[in-house]
Amino acid sequence: MGECFHAIFLDANRAYIDDRGMGLGEASSISVRLRDLFAHALAVETRSMVIAHSHPSGMCRPSQRDITETRRLAEVGKTLEIELLDHLIITQHAAYSMRSGGEL
Repeated sequence: MGECFHAIFLDANRAYIDDRGMGLGEASSISVRLRDLFAHALAVETRSMVIAHSHPSGMCRPSQRDITETRRLAEVGKTLEIELLDHLIITQHAAYSMRSGGEL
């Protein structure tokens, strides 16, 4: 099974609006179209979001690519006035918060 990517969309009070699977990938990588992610975020009038993706390898730490892409996503969101609250990495036995880990 490959990596999968999911987004949770929140309103100005950080209340749930919607969630959506946004991509599936290979065993060690995933490709998410930022255009699709932000188009949906804007369509549902998101003010903030939490994203998550799986690491089927069981390694619950972000790769350098994860960190770079998360920061890029946060900058695009900032431009659109959509705050990226967190990026979670999920494995079968653990979860890692990039916000808590200082990468966001």
